[in-house]
Amino acid sequence: MELKLIELIRTNAPIFYIELDAEGIITRTNEFTTSLLGRNPTGLHYREVIVDFTESVDIQRLSEDPTLSHRMSVSTSSNLPQDFQCTVLSSKGGYLIIGSSDYQEFASVQKQILKLNQQLGNTTRELQKSNAELARLNKMKNEFLGIATHDLRNPLGLIMTFSEFLIDETGDQLSEEHNYYLQKIHSSCDYMKQLVDDYLDVAKIESGKIELNLQHRNIATIVKQVISVANLQSKKKSIELHVEQDQDIPPVELDPEKVEQVLRNIITNAIEHSNEHSSINLRTYLLKDTIRIEVEDHGVGIPEKDIPILFNPFEKKSSKKTGGEKSTGLGLVIARKIIEAHQGEIRVDSKEGAGTSFKILLPLSHKE
Repeated sequence: MELKLIELIRTNAPIFYIELDAEGIITRTNEFTTSLLGRNPTGLHYREVIVDFTESVDIQRLSEDPTLSHRMSVSTSSNLPQDFQCTVLSSKGGYLIIGSSDYQEFASVQKQILKLNQQLGNTTRELQKSNAELARLNKMKNEFLGIATHDLRNPLGLIMTFSEFLIDETGDQLSEEHNYYLQKIHSSCDYMKQLVDDYLDVAKIESGKIELNLQHRNIATIVKQVISVANLQSKKKSIELHVEQDQDIPPVELDPEKVEQVLRNIITNAIEHSNEHSSINLRTYLLKDTIRIEVEDHGVGIPEKDIPILFNPFEKKSSKKTGGEKSTGLGLVIARKIIEAHQGEIRVDSKEGAGTSFKILLPLSHKE
């Protein structure tokens, strides 16, 4: 009977079973243990099978009292240790380790897992409710922002028009102080209009309503249009714009108005952060199936801590404009979203005090 029992244990009984020689090398095991380990452990030292970080598993010492059982953690094929209550016996100049699963511990762990799984389910449901509420509030915010800024356009336009009319028609008849006030009214309205336009763009982008009017256009033509306007601004600070364009670039599929908006924003940004009598380089060239547009200035640069938040809306940056120009801080946010809508990307390299380089990458055609 005992021989049959031993043979059962040595074959497929669900019992942890290994035989060791005097040196602790595994000489034999049963099918259950081999399957549990995911490999045949014969020839391995028992410490390669039993997880023993504290080195408390001393086979010779544990075998001195075969009436005691010891908890041992066994390294399994899933890389998760499994606990067994083991007895260590001396056997024919070696040792025998026989162990059964610690079902009490297993039940406790299973109970904890079920409890944690229930908590996770509750947390997931709460998170889904919170996300739905945030989405609703974000939609309301975008709708309000769109309505408010749209309604502001008309009165701002009237103020700009009338203030410009007064400057042109009655400027020489007014005192220096009154002229100063008119100029302030006009410049403030111009800034507010820019703010309104940027807020409208952001509202459209966040609501997912950014639409591209894709056309096949020559990028050189768009760059030329942007530079012709930027020259007027750069001359006020005696900044030279150097333009280099690859003549072999084929027409590209893009929204010409939105890409012009991006380039205008990047170049304006470069001018505003450059010192007087400096220069800005604009290069356009083809690299495989991608158009690269680089705008490089030699201005104040961007502090390293500001680069990760450069394209985040409403983040306060420490980089100052050299001419005290005003900005909404949303231009780069909008530019990035427009380029990403074209399946492209914007990269930036900068060093404080040494200038900044923006790289715009546009694919030649859109992928469906």
